[in-house]
Amino acid sequence: MTKIRAHPVSALLFSFLISSGCSPAVTDPSVSDATAPIPRTAPSIIGLVTAIALPAIIVEEKPTEAHGSAKARVGITDGTQVLRRGEEAVGAAELRVGQQVKVWFTGPVMESYPLQATAGVIVIEPSGR
Repeated sequence: MTKIRAHPVSALLFSFLISSGCSPAVTDPSVSDATAPIPRTAPSIIGLVTAIALPAIIVEEKPTEAHGSAKARVGITDGTQVLRRGEEAVGAAELRVGQQVKVWFTGPVMESYPLQATAGVIVIEPSGR
């Protein structure tokens, strides 16, 4: 029977690989500390609201493209935070077609076209942004 010895370099590499999987997500550089409720991770999708049929909205990265760009049917629940950048929570009633939004999904994402997911946070960006 052969004995397996732990090699110090292998142990160090293994611990590095394990810890790198637990590192924080990539941060969104446009988020400042002044907007604390907005997640500091990259949004799941950024785009224009092209349709509203509450409790869901359609968000498209490039609405003029027939196919190929990011597009999502985003469900809105009681747990979804809808915020206007620089303000407190405003609620889903403030969503309008044509608004630029950033959306952070929560839970599973159905990888259809368009994607189907539930929003954890939706941030309405100021006009012209």
